[in-house]
Amino acid sequence: MKNVFIFLIVFFMVENAKAVIGLSEFSIQTQYLSDGKLKVNNEKVTTAFKAEFILSRDLLSSGQFEAGNCTVSIIYTESPNYITQATSNNNYENDPSTIVLATKNVTSSDYNNGAVALMVDSRGKSTSCILPASKFLGKILLRIKYYDTSLSRDITVYSTTRYEIYVPHLTKIQSMGFSISGIKDFNSTYYGRC
Repeated sequence: MKNVFIFLIVFFMVENAKAVIGLSEFSIQTQYLSDGKLKVNNEKVTTAFKAEFILSRDLLSSGQFEAGNCTVSIIYTESPNYITQATSNNNYENDPSTIVLATKNVTSSDYNNGAVALMVDSRGKSTSCILPASKFLGKILLRIKYYDTSLSRDITVYSTTRYEIYVPHLTKIQSMGFSISGIKDFNSTYYGRC
């Protein structure tokens, strides 16, 4: 499989219940990365990139697979440490910095070979994302939302893979010992672009 930066095998357990949907992989394509971070050449404009993910779904005792219906979103947040893996009560939804960069509704027809949903380049299903301008202090991650019939409730799970953002000239400013927090425009009277 080409253009895959990182593989992550994670199966989620919630309150001792078997997971209905698991995330096997989430990655941003390598041509959009620099040292494992999303490269943003100009923070004043939007940045387009493509990401990929692979899901798995449970096999029922009947021999049939779970439907595997879910909503997958790639999000940006400046508060990535509020949540721990497989926690249903989280603060991402209430965090004002959280922005949805792309969303896909996955159904049973999206799953390949029964168990695995391939949303990757090899099947032409990479996900196109747009990072808004002036967003570089947070991280990019994947969110899965689905209804767990065994628990009779909605479940929200986040990927442990979280991409930082690399802005070359801002990184240079940071290396000189200056903070970039709150700085949005380097073309102003007070800041010259490096």
